[in-house]
Amino acid sequence: MPRNVKFDAKMMRDANMEMQTLKVSYDFAVDGGTAGAITLKDAFGDAASLPDNAVIVGAWVEGITDLASGGNATVALGYTGAATALVGATAKNHATWDVGSVTALALSKTTQKSSILATIATADLTAGKFDVMIHYYIGA
Repeated sequence: MPRNVKFDAKMMRDANMEMQTLKVSYDFAVDGGTAGAITLKDAFGDAASLPDNAVIVGAWVEGITDLASGGNATVALGYTGAATALVGATAKNHATWDVGSVTALALSKTTQKSSILATIATADLTAGKFDVMIHYYIGA
């Protein structure tokens, strides 16, 4: 019997097929805004990661505070080894990051345990905050 199969009363379920949700955040006040990759954190302030073979079936970003920059900063979202897997480099003033906006992100699959990354480029950010929600299950 596969090791991830669990029994609940009279029902058998495969833990790998259960949808999981990961919420991570970027907050300028906590993470800074220097150009480069920033590992996003969960609600406990710990670096968040997706497991190996995580099949992302739904993801979105919600703007909390508008991103700001003294230049033309861009932000990409992804994970270790695929820095633009969720959203490619997008200008800081794009609707994706606007307060109150909720923007769907690309679907993908990890090939290793991977940290969730926001990659800032072109210029540093000087303000901003957003949350990212990722729904996934463990694939083969």
